[in-house]
Amino acid sequence: MTYLDLVSFHLSGQGVSVVKNEQEIGGVTVAMPRPYLPIGGLGVAPALEPTANGVLGGIDYWTGMCVLPEHCRVLPPLIRRDEQAVQAAREFSCDPGIDTTSPATEIRAWRAHWGEQQRAVGRS
Repeated sequence: MTYLDLVSFHLSGQGVSVVKNEQEIGGVTVAMPRPYLPIGGLGVAPALEPTANGVLGGIDYWTGMCVLPEHCRVLPPLIRRDEQAVQAAREFSCDPGIDTTSPATEIRAWRAHWGEQQRAVGRS
C-alpha cells in the first residue's frame, strides 16, 4: 500500500510558511491551504479545480511545484503520474532561461513546450 503524507507548509529561513491556493468561486476569492508532497525545494500537488460551489481535489492528476521561501509556483500542466510532475518541476528549476519570477506568459510557454516534448517521446 502506498502512503502519501501531503502537507500545506514549508520551512524557510524566516520560519514556517503556509502554501496557499486562491480560487475565485462565485465572485468570491477563497484562499485555502494547498496540499502538496514536498521533495526538496520542489513538490508535487494533487490537482485542484474550482467548481460552482467549491474546489474539487483528487490524486488522479498532479502538477509540479517550485517551493521557495517567499512564494510557491505551480509549474507544468496537469499530469496523470506524480513522477512526471516531479520531473517537470526539476527541469523547470534547472532551466537557466526561466524561473518562478518570470512573467506568466513565459511560464505558460515553457509549460506548453515541456508538454510537447513529452508527447514527442511518448510520455504523455
